Amino acid sequence: MKKNIFCLIAVALMLATACEDDNDREKGVVPVTGVTLDQAELALAPGVSKILTAVVAPADATDKTVTWSSSDAAISVDSATGELTAETAGSAVVTVTTADGGFTATRTVTVRNVPVTGVAVDQTELTLAPGAKKTLAATVLSVAATNKSVTWSSDREAVATVNSATGEVQAIAVGEAVITATTVENGFTAACTVTVELVNLLVNPGFEEEGTTFAGLQGWTVVPAAWFTAYYPGNAGTAPDAATIRTNRIGLFTSTGGNEAFFRSGNGVFFAPTLVGNFACRIEGNQTGGFYQLVTVTPGAKYALSVDVGYRKNNNTMTIKSDETVKILSPDGLVTYHAEPVVTDPAATENVVRVTGEVTIPDGVTQVRFQLDQRTFSSPNGAPLMLADNCEFTQMPE
Repeated sequence: MKKNIFCLIAVALMLATACEDDNDREKGVVPVTGVTLDQAELALAPGVSKILTAVVAPADATDKTVTWSSSDAAISVDSATGELTAETAGSAVVTVTTADGGFTATRTVTVRNVPVTGVAVDQTELTLAPGAKKTLAATVLSVAATNKSVTWSSDREAVATVNSATGEVQAIAVGEAVITATTVENGFTAACTVTVELVNLLVNPGFEEEGTTFAGLQGWTVVPAAWFTAYYPGNAGTAPDAATIRTNRIGLFTSTGGNEAFFRSGNGVFFAPTLVGNFACRIEGNQTGGFYQLVTVTPGAKYALSVDVGYRKNNNTMTIKSDETVKILSPDGLVTYHAEPVVTDPAATENVVRVTGEVTIPDGVTQVRFQLDQRTFSSPNGAPLMLADNCEFTQMPE
């Protein structure tokens, strides 16, 4: 009897379900009958993300909404999108559940550490000026390695130091140092040899680039003659008049020939003994002349300047004036940051003097004007024939 009752109940439930399905279909609703996942197995490295795809059946089911969950903190999962993120080594069961019918599917996801197999640095050789900085980059291998931490060290900190965490190298003094990157895991190393040397920031400092006129030379710009009347108020209380400020006459000189057309009355012979075979910038005697170059600098840093200045020594009136200088100016030439006097020695056997000096760049200044010029005044105080060579402007150690 009981058996018959159970049979009747089962039949009734089947009929009721069939009726519900018939009612749903009559209403245009297609119920969910199951769900599966697109991957049978999944292994990830820590930090790696992956989106699982849930396949809801039937394909034309009306409500394909699903939610996601993870059984362990080794794997975090976005409950709405199914994006997995491997957090730490371990494993977790990821479950997808349909909103319609509560059907589920699961996958076990394993998180495995990927070992370090080596390291490389982006530069194996590097040249810096004292005080300059450069950040090196390390690439830990393999690309999927879990622990990509490295530490940096220098074998000669008196020459170059390095930030142990960031790889930023700072040049200290002239010399050579080896900067090494070491992996925290397994201790693999890679090195960069850093050479610290004084780097001249001027283009074409010795005027080796030939040209028919000075204006054609790489890197340098001729100072307009009008600039002199504004910059210099005069000499010994007498300001130069318009007739005294003449057109710039600047050219190249080489004692072996070349552009001798720039030398009138045989003036080149005064420099031949000390400038054999070298080009140089020449400003003609009794003429206004000057040249400059714009240089990018570091605010607050100290720089060294030097120039070989040649001058005519045939008589007392043809020498460098006592207030001629090598100048470090603002880019527009209106502000003087430093002026190094050109001092000659009447007793010297050579007519070339090395002018040297130092300048600290003001805060906020990122570009300066390296300039040398020669004024013109009426005879007998006329400006001498002047020549410049081997111009240097280098950043000094901090």
